Amino acid sequence: FTPDDNGTFVVSLTVTDSAGATHTETTTIQVDPNLAPTAVATAVPTAGKSPLTVAFTGSASTDADGSVAGYAWTFGDGGTADVANPSHQYSAPGSYTATLVVTDDNGAVDTTTVAVQVNANQAPTAVAGSNVTGGQAPLTVAFNSNSSSDPDGGIVAHHWSFGDGNSSTSANPTYTYSSEG
Repeated sequence: FTPDDNGTFVVSLTVTDSAGATHTETTTIQVDPNLAPTAVATAVPTAGKSPLTVAFTGSASTDADGSVAGYAWTFGDGGTADVANPSHQYSAPGSYTATLVVTDDNGAVDTTTVAVQVNANQAPTAVAGSNVTGGQAPLTVAFNSNSSSDPDGGIVAHHWSFGDGNSSTSANPTYTYSSEG
């Protein structure tokens, strides 16, 4: 029998003794087909801004009549991996389909997919606030950026230009204008 043979087979054995007498015995053998494995793939996270690093998991894949012998990942952006639980970085925004093909120890395969959405970085919104908008020199102004926001992350730097050649990198600076203008 070969691994591709399946079905019901009748096997017979005939024995002959030295005087020429024979006896035959038969038995039935049932050979079941190789069951395909079950591919199971997950990804964390499945969405985010680029560059996005995704941890894929394929080790939950199973084979009811044997074992999973191989993993083949394609990530939808040209990247590949041949391990159960790879990590992959998407550098460009877009919608990607990661595909996992698992192969069992008898060569049967199963395929599954995971969708990954990679978004472009969105610009933050700067909102400049102050405690006063005018007055006599010297005028001390407390500036703030409390209403500034970033829709897909956090603000990591500030740069205030006070209009007179001076500046600050503080989020909420206090500045004194010594002359009118």
